[in-house]
Amino acid sequence: MHCKNILLIFFILLLSSFLLSSEFNTINTNKAYLRAGPGQWYPIKWVLKIPGLPVKVLEENGGYKMVELYDGTQGWVASNLTSNKQNLLVIKDAFIFNKKDYPIVKVKKYVVLNNLGCFNKKGNNYCEVKIEKFKGKIDIYKVWGQK
Repeated sequence: MHCKNILLIFFILLLSSFLLSSEFNTINTNKAYLRAGPGQWYPIKWVLKIPGLPVKVLEENGGYKMVELYDGTQGWVASNLTSNKQNLLVIKDAFIFNKKDYPIVKVKKYVVLNNLGCFNKKGNNYCEVKIEKFKGKIDIYKVWGQK
């Protein structure tokens, strides 16, 4: 019985770790410090100045989240500077298409888009997005931040 409980706890921890590793958050401020460790006393590695920037959460520790940026850079950011809002970062210049697959706007690399949901329908991988007054779909391989 004791062995079963330990095994059950191990699988729960493993599963929660896996689920957390695929969680994306968004930077919710104009300036956030990406630090070398989980605390103010750790040195600042980078200053993030893109509001709405999606980050992949890898770990949480004492009010800080270890995050990964689109280019693989990792560091710690204060949890209160993130939100659960789902945004996407354009990683290659792309077009947003309307429902009839006509391009309606070109978006440049490093633009942040509101993510309305990503789908795989009939072999087409795309995300529904919104930027200012434009709403449409974008190729899933040209954005970063989707689960």
